[in-house]
Amino acid sequence: MRIHQLIELFSAHYHGCTYLSPFFRLKDYYVSINDNHESVTVHLCKRSCQVVHTEDVNEEVIQISGSYASIQMLLCGDARLSQLVKEKRINVTAPYRIQLKLESIFHLASEQSRNAV
Repeated sequence: MRIHQLIELFSAHYHGCTYLSPFFRLKDYYVSINDNHESVTVHLCKRSCQVVHTEDVNEEVIQISGSYASIQMLLCGDARLSQLVKEKRINVTAPYRIQLKLESIFHLASEQSRNAV
C-alpha cells in the first residue's frame, strides 16, 4: 500500500469526525507526508481531509517525514506522533504546540479510536 492509499483510508475515517472541529477554530493545516519514495500533501480542515497539490498552497506546509512503516503506524492509529518523534522514527517541522494538535487529530480520526467509541 502506498502513502496516497493510506491517506485515502484516513480521509474516509476523518470525514465522520465532527468532534475535530475545535482544532480548526483559528486555522486549517496543510501537511506534507513523506517517506523515501512518495510525498502527499493534505489539507486538514473542519469537515474534510483532502489531497492537494503543493504548488496550490499559499500557506505554511508542515512536513512529516519518516519510513513508510512509521507513517502507516501514525495514520492507522497504531502509534502516537509524539512517540514516533521521540523514537526518531518521524521528523516533524512544526512547533511543539502544533505537533500536539496534529497528534490529537491523527489519533482521534484513526480507525482504532473510532472503533473504541
